[in-house]
Amino acid sequence: DPAKIERVKLQAKAHVEEKARDAAAEEERARQGARRRWHQGKALVRGDLVATYLGRRGIDLSLLGRAPGAVRFHEALQYGFGDDAVVLPAMVSMITNLAGEHIATHRTWLKRDGTDKAGVDELGLDHRGKPRDAKKVMGRYLGGHIPIWKGDQSCPLRDIAPGTDVYVSEGVEDGLTAAIADPSLRIIAMIALSNFVDLQLPPQMG
Repeated sequence: DPAKIERVKLQAKAHVEEKARDAAAEEERARQGARRRWHQGKALVRGDLVATYLGRRGIDLSLLGRAPGAVRFHEALQYGFGDDAVVLPAMVSMITNLAGEHIATHRTWLKRDGTDKAGVDELGLDHRGKPRDAKKVMGRYLGGHIPIWKGDQSCPLRDIAPGTDVYVSEGVEDGLTAAIADPSLRIIAMIALSNFVDLQLPPQMG
């Protein structure tokens, strides 16, 4: 029955479109939530728990003269849900795409005194009996990066001068270590090694 076949095609198309709309709406909700988490944080200052954590990693932000704007301190960030939920201090970092849009937020939960990442004593075990990860991302970060250090140029990554080298670390800590070693470098963090192949980079870079 050609008419019935056409109806089924239209229903299938409508179903696919509805699923796509739902997925887009869910992604936007996650993005907005990620932005809220980052905006709840405070700019880094000497003596806060993020500075303490980084200092224990050998990263002295005073050597840079200023803290990276994309990295903030959240005094009380919830980890997990329900009976397993715990509230701890955290380092929250903005993840942007090449257009400069805030697409996700990276979170590193800390011990209450800031001396290290939160461990099993603070976060407990997952359903497999393994320590829960102190680092998580809220939102879809594929292709995005954390802008760690602008180096000699104050412009966004997309507008760097032709031939400018871009140094890519995996995490915030590695990137800041490199920035302290040479503050002239343009440095971004790719969040996870799996993101490297999709990383959005300016075509004019070195």
